[in-house]
This record gives sequence, C-alpha cells and structure tokens, in this order.
Amino acid sequence: MGRPILILNSLSAVQDLLEKRSANYSDRATNPAFQLMKLEWMMGLMDYGPWWKSHRRPLQQQFSPRELARYRPILQQEVSAFLLKLTENPKSFLDTTHLFFGSVIMRISYGVNDFNYNKSFIMQAEALLDMIAHATAPGHFLVNVFPLLRHVPAWFPGAGWKRRLQEAVQIGLNLRVGAFEGAKQRVQLGQREYPCVAHRMLDSLPPEDDPQYGAQAAIATNVAAMTYVAGADTMVSSGKVLFLALANNPDVQRRGQEEIDTVIGPGRLPTPGDLQKLPYVQAIVMELTRWYTVAPLGLLHAATEDDEYHGYFIPKGTFISRMNINAIAADPQRQLEILAKLEQLQQGF
Repeated sequence: MGRPILILNSLSAVQDLLEKRSANYSDRATNPAFQLMKLEWMMGLMDYGPWWKSHRRPLQQQFSPRELARYRPILQQEVSAFLLKLTENPKSFLDTTHLFFGSVIMRISYGVNDFNYNKSFIMQAEALLDMIAHATAPGHFLVNVFPLLRHVPAWFPGAGWKRRLQEAVQIGLNLRVGAFEGAKQRVQLGQREYPCVAHRMLDSLPPEDDPQYGAQAAIATNVAAMTYVAGADTMVSSGKVLFLALANNPDVQRRGQEEIDTVIGPGRLPTPGDLQKLPYVQAIVMELTRWYTVAPLGLLHAATEDDEYHGYFIPKGTFISRMNINAIAADPQRQLEILAKLEQLQQGF
C-alpha cells in the first residue's frame, strides 16, 4: 500500500527507461503471492543480479539462430500432424490448436513425443499460468496488499486463497522437477530421437562430485521449465487468435494463401527456409502480434534508485509497469517507415 506505480505509455519512454537505464529498472516488483507459490525459479520473476544472469546466458544459447535450426524437424512433423487433424475434425480446431502448440513446446523443451504425457503437462502448465495471471491482477489476492497475511495458516477459516497458492506450488514442482527428471531418465536410456533444451542442458552439467554441480543442475532444471512455461500459453493464445483474425479479414487470408500457392506450389508445405520468400505471410504474423498482445502490461519492474525523467521524480522502489503495449501498438506513428516499405504490398495492413 502506498507504493507508487509508473505506467509507460510510449515506446520512447520504454526505450529510455527499460533499455537505456536498464541498470536501474531491471529489478522485479515484490509479489507476496508469487513468493507463496515459490516461483523464484522463473527468470521473469527474478531480481536482476548474478543468479538472473546465470540463467540468461544458457537461455540465450539455447535459442540462438543456430540452435533454432535444430528444432525444425520437430516443427515440420507437428505441423503435418496438426493440419491432418484439422482436416479430419475442423470443428475442434481450438482444442487441436491448443494441443499442437503444447506438443511443439514440450518436445523442444523435454524431447517427449508422447501425446498423453504431453497433454498432462499442457494442462498443468495452463493451470499454473492461470494462477499467475490471477496473482498479477490488482486486488485478487489481498496478501499482495497486506503482506502480513502470508503468515495466516492454510487451515484457517477464509484462507482458501492460501490453499490455492499451495496447489500452485505442487504444480510448479511437478512441471519443473518432474519433467526434467523424466528427461534425465530418457538420456540415461539413450532415448534421444530429437534435440531438446533439457538434453543439451544435461550435457553441459559438470560431474556430480563437482562443487558447482548443485547450482548448475538447478539452473538447467529452471531453464528447461522456463522454456516450456513461457512458450506454452503465449503460443497457444496467438495461434487461436490467428483463426479469429483471418476469419474477420477473408481478403487478407486469400492474399496470404495466394502468396503461398505462388511461391511454394501445391506439392509441399512451407518450411522455415521459405520464410524470406513470403513477405505477405510474414506481415500477417507481425500484424497479429501488434493487434493482439498476449501480455498487454507485462510483469512489473521496480526502480532500484531514485531517478528523474522529463521532469518527473521517480522514487526508489517505484513499481514500473513494463509498458502499456496495447497503447504503443495502436499508436499510428509506430511504424511509418515499415508502412512505407509495404507499399508494394498495397498496404494491406
């Protein structure tokens, strides 16, 4: 209570504070509900420091352009299966889309190609992310307003909120540790059909008698879990909204299909190698991310020290809303140069 909150409504403000002054605005705001859910393993909720940096490095390495190319066979397999299921049962396209993206990210994270196994983790991740979303909503958990409530025992009358947070702890533990232990067992059995984040992180670990093994194993476990949890909900949300966007804009859908038919032809599906030849399809994807923002306010940052910006005093500890992404994305001045380049596409967006 009484903590100032600063919301950034322009791209210039976001760049000035979160990029150019990142040393002062990279900490995370304290969230007692997150602490009770024991989400300290999630990089997006860590304070800026050596522990955060020790996670950033391997995460960046796992998703460099060179590493991403390793996952293309997985994408091509899953896309083919996804399109076949859509053809066989078009009325269930939302459920099919949900399971498709969940399977893709599960295989990339842990190397599991088992529908029922993956579906179980997809449902658990969805439950955890739903709880996280509620924990970020102002006023949903009073413990975020009155932190002393964290000491209320779970059995106390009216403490159902705390029991729900404890359920999230167990889900998070299973997602993080259970899935990683499963990946470790598959490595020991020589089951490595495709590359995945967990396998590559396991390969990078020192011997178990090494003093650094415990910390490195924790980082490896966290990185694999973050890969899955971060991609599971965001990809599913964007994928589902794509159906809505194309249904509401049939002309855009037609032009995108025409480009694919012209460049690719009827004999095969597009591959990542075709991307540069499909500028209109790329524009559809870019416009989708602008039109529909998965996390419109992002996660709160916090000011480490007092600061001043354009005459406004920003006291130490101020909560910084990462950005009002919806407002920035809807600003007509946002991409005038890009729009000029799209004139050859008849400015379809």
